[in-house]
Amino acid sequence: MKLSIFLSKSKEKTFPRSMKSLAIKGSKFLKSKNGSLLKIVTLKGQKHGYYWSPSEKKLILVPRKAEYYLLAWEKDEKGRVSLFLPQLSVGGVIISVFEDEIDFSGYN
Repeated sequence: MKLSIFLSKSKEKTFPRSMKSLAIKGSKFLKSKNGSLLKIVTLKGQKHGYYWSPSEKKLILVPRKAEYYLLAWEKDEKGRVSLFLPQLSVGGVIISVFEDEIDFSGYN
């Protein structure tokens, strides 16, 4: 069943354009400043875990088996690296994690 059946005529015309612009905007978060792709990682362990979010300045609950992007930032004062978890509704979440808690998956 086509999605266009449920959308009004005006929304039907703008839906693909807005999805395309959203995808383009999201892809910019997946590259470093010099244009190289970011490595994909997962967190060791099962289910969910609490990790420090420097942007929210508190511990947040995140899924361990999600695909995170290793940010090309310097380590924080505790020696943790920064990971980015893209989320469609809020843009994404950044967490700080020790390297020994990461499984490297490669590149997307």
